[in-house]
This record gives sequence, C-alpha cells and structure tokens, in this order.
Amino acid sequence: ADAILCLGLATRLGGSVVGGELRKANRRGAKIISVNSRPHNLSIIADKWLKPDIGHEYDLIRELLLVTRDGAISGTKPADDIIFAADSMKKASAPVILVGSDLLHYKDGAEILNIIDELAQKIHAGVMPLPPQSNLYGTLVMGICPELLPGGLASASAENRERLGKIWKTLIPEISASWNAASLSNGNNMECLYFIGNIPMKNRPRADFVIVQNIYPPESISAADLVIPAAAFTESDGTFLSGEGRLQKVRKGTEPSPHVLPDWKILSLIAKAMGKSGFDYATVEDIQGEMSLLIGEFDKPDDDRRDIIRLGPIPEFMTDPIAAHRRIVADNEYPFLLYTVAMENTYRGLPLSVYVDGLRSLLRENVLEIGPDDAGKLGINSGDDIIVTSAAFEKTWPAQIITEQPSGMLHITLLQGEISGSNPYPVRIRKKDV
Repeated sequence: ADAILCLGLATRLGGSVVGGELRKANRRGAKIISVNSRPHNLSIIADKWLKPDIGHEYDLIRELLLVTRDGAISGTKPADDIIFAADSMKKASAPVILVGSDLLHYKDGAEILNIIDELAQKIHAGVMPLPPQSNLYGTLVMGICPELLPGGLASASAENRERLGKIWKTLIPEISASWNAASLSNGNNMECLYFIGNIPMKNRPRADFVIVQNIYPPESISAADLVIPAAAFTESDGTFLSGEGRLQKVRKGTEPSPHVLPDWKILSLIAKAMGKSGFDYATVEDIQGEMSLLIGEFDKPDDDRRDIIRLGPIPEFMTDPIAAHRRIVADNEYPFLLYTVAMENTYRGLPLSVYVDGLRSLLRENVLEIGPDDAGKLGINSGDDIIVTSAAFEKTWPAQIITEQPSGMLHITLLQGEISGSNPYPVRIRKKDV
C-alpha cells in the first residue's frame, strides 16, 4: 500500500502487529492518514491526523468522499487537511482503508460503513476491518450469529438452508434473528443459559440454570450452577481466520491438565448424551473436513497459497433500516453524552488486566473519564464515585479527570456487553453520597 487511511484505529495490544506493519509502510514512503477523535498512538507516525469531534466521524469521512468524488468541500472542516488526505488517497496506486473498532460502537455504525464502502469504491481501495479480537471474522464464517449459517451464508435464504441440510442430513428451520446478547438484560427469565468461552456478568443472569464453560470460573460462584473446564488455545489444535480473512493453522504448545477438554469435544459429548447424531468427531481434522464441504479452504489449512475467505451477501435485516443520518444530542434532563468502548485486552471474556499487574497501570478501564471544566463545575475530583443515569441504566464508576476530554462528553472502557446499545448515551451524573 502507498496510502493508508486509518479510521477509528489505535494499534495497541493485539493491534500492535498492524502497528508494526504501518511503521514499515511509513518508512518506505507510504502516506498514512489517521481519522480519530481521541489521542492515539498512530498520531506519532501519521502524515496527517484528522481529528473530528467525538461522534462526528461520519461527517468527516463524508467530506473525504465529496472531495475525492466532486472536488468539493462543505467548509465545515479544515479544508487543507481534508484536501491533503483526499488527494493522498485519490492519487495512490494501491490505497488501503483500515477500519478500527472505535467507529463501530456508534448508533450510526451501519451508515459509517456504507460511506466507507462508497469511498473505497471511488478510490479503488482495499478495506480491512480490524476488530479487537482477530477471530471475530472466523466466528461469523462459522455461523455464530443467527443471521448467518456456517460458510457465512444468509440464514434467511431457503436455498442456503437446504444446501446445509443436505450436508447435515437434517431439516434446517428458518432461524429467528431476534435473540442476541442484549436479550440477557431485557428482564426475561430463561430456563437454561450456557456460556461457552465467555464469562457472565458479576450478577447472576435471569436463568433457572447457568452453565459456564471456560478456562477460568466466574468471579462469583453464584453466577453459575455448573462450571466445565475447557482447554485454552495453547492447549488445542485448530484454526483461526486472520483480520485479512486468511485461514491460519494453530498447533497446541502443551497438553491441557487432566480432565480438561477442548470446546469441540465437550460439545460433542453433551450432544451425544442428549441422543443427537452427527457428533462422532474423533479429531480436529474430522471437523475441518466437514467445514471444507462449505468452505473449500478448510481442506488445505497447510497450503500457503490459500485464498481469502469471504462472507456471502449480507441479508438486508442485518443493516440499519434507518436511512436518515440522525444525531443524538444532550438535553436538560440528560446534559452529558457518554461514549463507551469495549475492552480489547480480553481472552474468552476475561480481562487480562485482572491477571497482569502491568496492564492495570497502563490501561484506563472501568473509570469514567471527564473533562476538567465539567469536573470543576460539579466539584468532582479523580477517584470520586460518580453515579451515571440514563433512560435505560444507572451505574456507578470512579471518576478520572482527563485534560483532552471535551466538555459535555464522558468516556469509559468496559467489558463487552456490560451496557447494551450503541453510542452515544444521553446521561446525567452526580457524586455518590452527596
């Protein structure tokens, strides 16, 4: 790549691999443009850092599109910076757009992706989404979401369901897409809730029976009725899909402890105990062989020439039905806007900062970042417990005064799913016990 547009990207933690490649590209002369509303490490090497107001990233990307497409600019942004960035991408012979996770927490995330797609087509750029967990793409291809079948095919398609049914020798029913992780907080009680490779919230979810299958038990023993020990990725063979979408083989480095099994074997044993057929896998290779019936690349995981695995056409109901670009604003009842991002340093739902002392010092997690002007007006000091109230939740977090935090805006890094919904959240705040 000779021009790289980084959108909402900070190459920290797992993303440091990408950061190293960006530095190599920078040294060989590639232009690096970073669009990020917050201070981040790429600002050190970027040829241009475009800093939109928090929550206004869509507007800035749209300005880039207008300049590349029409040569026009609305005048609402610094024209020289926008024109430099647009020209760099437009004149590049091999432009690439890297999409970081910070952009995808917004309520208008689907619209942001649509405008990125339009920009990429205009400048003939490759696009690479870079979520914090690199194997997210692999889970989509495996059919982990109700909207998708294994192979990354839309589950709404009767033709796709029939094709999979022939392989599995069973009827695949039409799948409801109405249930997702947000359903855990909607107050409905479930008969049985089974967490695989994830840890439930500290408080017990509303379920008669809770099963947790992981490398560690949950913090609170009351959060689970049954805990099944599972092998870590270092203790089992398998594959994952890189951020680029290429299949990569994983070889275990050590044997698991006695009575600890990999996830696939646990699931197979449970299925057979329930009388289900089709789970007679003896090895990982047996599973990969079945995967290859839908995705040919799994038939040759050792072949370095393997192609990128692509998702099929995305069903319409996975995109945002709201066509208009709507801005959420603060008001008298909720005068602040809270922006949340998910912790990136997690493995199987476990924040590594719980186990690694150094990370606790380096990362700002579970603290409410507030600007000095707002803190001064409300008499808030760093370390004060702050009650944050929205129309949907009320939480308490310790405050941390951050110089660069804009007035009227709050920021916090939380475990995935601790608050359901999308940014921003209109909120009001007050000191606890005052």
